[in-house]
Amino acid sequence: MAIQAIPAAQLNANYLAGKGQAGVNFAGIKFWQGYITAMDVTTNKVAWRVKWPRTCYSGTFTTAGGLVFAGRGTGEFDAYDAATGKELWKAQLASNVAAPGMTYSVNGKQYVALYDGGTAFTFESPGKHGDDLYAFALP
Repeated sequence: MAIQAIPAAQLNANYLAGKGQAGVNFAGIKFWQGYITAMDVTTNKVAWRVKWPRTCYSGTFTTAGGLVFAGRGTGEFDAYDAATGKELWKAQLASNVAAPGMTYSVNGKQYVALYDGGTAFTFESPGKHGDDLYAFALP
């Protein structure tokens, strides 16, 4: 396996518009699938696992109500049951999801918020870029 610096202009990175940046080529590494995995920390065993057809750049976060949220490089933002891994909900966002969301409460109502700005580091090439803030109310 080789890691080498290559000019960003060769990375299909039109948004850099000729800037003198360098990228990294992870030769021989396949990033075409990923997993969302929940661990039981009392036993150090996998509680559940959901296979994704692509990698996860966003990270995950959970709520006290038993939800796990994660975003995909395709722009999907998904909610799972924290106990079982069952997908409960999804939304299609405008850009590649590359950061975890957050949760907050106003007057007793809980919300999930996410900044969706896209990513330069994606194998969903060309990566979609955006500047959107989403907020979803939980039931």
